[in-house]
Amino acid sequence: MNKFINYIDREYSKELKLLFYLSQEEIEVEVLSRHFSGINWTAFLDLAVKHKLVSQIYKNIHILEKIAPYEVLDKTKQYKIQLTQKALKYMSFAVNIHQHFTKKSIPHCFFKGLLLSQEIYGDIGFRSFSDLDLLID
Repeated sequence: MNKFINYIDREYSKELKLLFYLSQEEIEVEVLSRHFSGINWTAFLDLAVKHKLVSQIYKNIHILEKIAPYEVLDKTKQYKIQLTQKALKYMSFAVNIHQHFTKKSIPHCFFKGLLLSQEIYGDIGFRSFSDLDLLID
């Protein structure tokens, strides 16, 4: 494991390492000031969006607040709001499809996407997705 950690420390940018760090479940706040000064915040946000880690970052926004400028925090919140709005739109589609199929007595089952996000994270807007997954008998 130490070999892997040393490889990441040597080969990855501070911005990518911060993404890894903020994606963990248990975070040591004192590590932030020691390792994450001089961050290129534009690159950090670009990486968070590209790797679909905005919700993970947002979950730890209270930690990011200790080192990030207000603009970064605000953009992170705006990205998270956009994800949630998109998820709500898809949920609306899913409800309409469900009601239509139920009225026509068509057996069906939604899976992955919204439902998985809600089940695992308690937040339909936690994961980024672009479709609805549906099984129909």
